[in-house]
Amino acid sequence: MDYQVENWVKLRNECSVLDMFLKLKEGSKHDVDERNAIPKPGQNASFRIRFQNEKGFSVIREGQYPFDWVDVSWDNLGIYVKNRDEAVVYKATITLTDEGECALRLSTGEELNCWQFRKKILEGLLFNF
Repeated sequence: MDYQVENWVKLRNECSVLDMFLKLKEGSKHDVDERNAIPKPGQNASFRIRFQNEKGFSVIREGQYPFDWVDVSWDNLGIYVKNRDEAVVYKATITLTDEGECALRLSTGEELNCWQFRKKILEGLLFNF
């Protein structure tokens, strides 16, 4: 058996909410840059990321009706995604997968890696309008 996975206590200790939040923030910035580089004919939407503080950021769609955004924040218990009505649409805690990877666990029990979580929270904002 792989010692790294066998030492799950050490791996889980290294899997923190803050580290995952920072990966989400950096990945979301990259997603926004990538989406802005793909213009669609007849679409005047642009996207930006606003860093609120060390505890949160927003991804915003501008220039196209409807103006929309999502807010992402964290505390010691998890990561929270709110819609423009300030309703929490996703809450994720941190977990260690059976493969020994740090992941996000939704309240449904679904485990997602960082890009899968970003897709879930940003796809509608970036593409469905």
